[in-house]
Amino acid sequence: MLIVNRSFVSVAAVMTVAGSALGAATAFRGTHIGFDTATGTAGEQLQLRTGYGTSGAPESEQWAFRFASVSGQTQLQTRSARYATNPNAAFDQASYSLKHAAPTNYRAAEGGGVSPVAGWYSNSSMAADPVTERQTFNATGADAFVSLGRLTGGSFAWEIVSVTALNGAAPASFGIGMVTNPSGNTNNALRQFRGVNTVSSVNYDVFGVFDSNQAGGGSLADRSISLGYGNHFHGWGFFVSQRGEYEIKMRVYDVNGVYAASESFSFLVNSIPSPSGLAMLGLGGLVASRRRRA
Repeated sequence: MLIVNRSFVSVAAVMTVAGSALGAATAFRGTHIGFDTATGTAGEQLQLRTGYGTSGAPESEQWAFRFASVSGQTQLQTRSARYATNPNAAFDQASYSLKHAAPTNYRAAEGGGVSPVAGWYSNSSMAADPVTERQTFNATGADAFVSLGRLTGGSFAWEIVSVTALNGAAPASFGIGMVTNPSGNTNNALRQFRGVNTVSSVNYDVFGVFDSNQAGGGSLADRSISLGYGNHFHGWGFFVSQRGEYEIKMRVYDVNGVYAASESFSFLVNSIPSPSGLAMLGLGGLVASRRRRA
């Protein structure tokens, strides 16, 4: 998986597998979640946007996602079939298949060492994997509005608000972090985890985990991934500590407090693999120590 840092100058953020039809998900590679406010004025609430954040419309035929209200709650949804094939394809709640073992180590640039999600289940972006396992989580900072001068003064982060077990699944911890794939690597076990991303000498904490063993999932800082302002990071991975199906809720907020936090939205993660995926799972060590932020 490539990790790309970009400042956006023209007019990207959750990976997805179609919720009701995994086979149809090969039509999609991912989506980007952006955010705006009504006018860009300080004090306004952040509003969720799919695509590049400039409207509620999909960014292309291949990236057909939306936010929709269901029973008073906001869902991230994806089409159940490729838009170019069927422009009337139905939408369903986005769901992610986590069937690989999470990376076991930090990348060399982070000093190596044991990854905080070692032994958990994760998604993969390696080219050798099926396309349904190459979905990417591409969260944006307010990059779509930098050239317009919008959201000036903000510094943004995504919070994991809650993790709810569905269909009898056990309580689980859920994390988001960045993953790098060493050059020439074709082995999922050799993927490396990174918890810090550096842009222009600024270090961004890009690992957030909702810890099921702590009240409320832990502190806000521990539950968050940081984007700052004007940044666009690629290479996100999802990690869950138990088998089962879980509904994840997230929201975006302004660390500087210039803009009000968005409403929360939900998507699904599923770590119950197909039989062919069982051999790829790392089943041990489901409890990992949380790396303390500096």
